Amino acid sequence: MAKLTVVLLAVLLAVPLAAPPAHGLALGRDFAADVGLPAIRSSLTSQQHSDRIAPPDAGGLGGHPTTWRTVMIKVSVMYANTPGARFDHEYYRDMHMPLVKKRLGDACLYYTVDKGLAGGAPGAPATYVGMCHIFCDSVESFQAGFGPHAKEIMADIPNYTDLTPVIQISEVVVERA
Repeated sequence: MAKLTVVLLAVLLAVPLAAPPAHGLALGRDFAADVGLPAIRSSLTSQQHSDRIAPPDAGGLGGHPTTWRTVMIKVSVMYANTPGARFDHEYYRDMHMPLVKKRLGDACLYYTVDKGLAGGAPGAPATYVGMCHIFCDSVESFQAGFGPHAKEIMADIPNYTDLTPVIQISEVVVERA
């Protein structure tokens, strides 16, 4: 499971692996191109936090909040709510995520941790038992911060769960409304 998770993150985040995984497929920065997928690239620019979200020039009126632009990305790491699976929320919150923040350094502007409570329908279980959202200036800054520490961060996953995470990288369109 840990090897699969490392390979999954290497593919999604274009982080080169030190050695090919057990199945013999070497993954690296050119993996997406090798299999015909578009590479993850950020068209966002790095700016200071106070400049990250700004309304367009609207003649001093400030513009409509839904038209604001952003130069920030969010890396969401989600763990499906699977019957019988193990997920230690306290370890995830108190140990794993501070480790991630420390290793990412300035690349991580901030992060949030969620604990699934319920699904959309009354009485339905949560889709995800837990998740985090890591906010960064760009995909490149996340990769630069995560890459050198990927093995250490990934090796910590079995300390809090036996689940394989689902990862999504998004452009943040509205940070706070």
